Amino acid sequence: MKQIIIYNLFFASFGTILGGILGCFAFTKTPKQIGYLLGYTAGIMLGLVCIDILPSIISEYSLFKIIIFLILGAVLTYLIDKTVQEKIDISLNNSLKLTGILMFIGLCLHNIPEGIALSSSLIFNQKMGIRVGIVMTLHDIPEGLAISAPLSAGGTKKLKALGFSFASILFTICGVFIGMFAYKIMNDLIYASLALASGAIIYIIYQDLIPQSLNYINDTQLTVMIIVGLVTSLIIISI
Repeated sequence: MKQIIIYNLFFASFGTILGGILGCFAFTKTPKQIGYLLGYTAGIMLGLVCIDILPSIISEYSLFKIIIFLILGAVLTYLIDKTVQEKIDISLNNSLKLTGILMFIGLCLHNIPEGIALSSSLIFNQKMGIRVGIVMTLHDIPEGLAISAPLSAGGTKKLKALGFSFASILFTICGVFIGMFAYKIMNDLIYASLALASGAIIYIIYQDLIPQSLNYINDTQLTVMIIVGLVTSLIIISI
């Protein structure tokens, strides 16, 4: 059990930490870099949702429930978005910060079932669980980047932006411990949470990431970066 806990904690945190560091320190030096990064992030997150998350649950969960939770995730994110916008002055920088905060919320919703899936697979079959953990680590790199990059680009202090990426790990760890003690009865919660998170992320992509990137790059450059992000997500998923 001690070894399983160590594996869980490593796989739940390493990718997000690395992505958070890259988002803060590597890719937000110039306005064009910010635009490219936001477009790339939109593509990679769209790929993870549409190529990985939704196809993985559509054969296991009621299509009607998936649609309901997908819509609910988008609506809840919209309400959070509007509530926050009413309370802050929406300058360009504040808008980037809001994008980062919304991505943080969406990915926190996603990280709970991710943690459950990780710990359940490790308990069921340790070799399979390690493979799941390696793939999850690769998935988490763009997720950590997707939180820290818009926050950092919007003027948030780099350590604070990094802190948001790190904080999202706590939700994965929460899912890990839920999965360790109740993994046999958690399927419905996993599927509902993944559908809810997918709706939230899709809203953020189209309402925030794509419009924000167009403040820095043109539509052709954005299209290229979205395609590059989609290809990247496809490569990660196929590993």
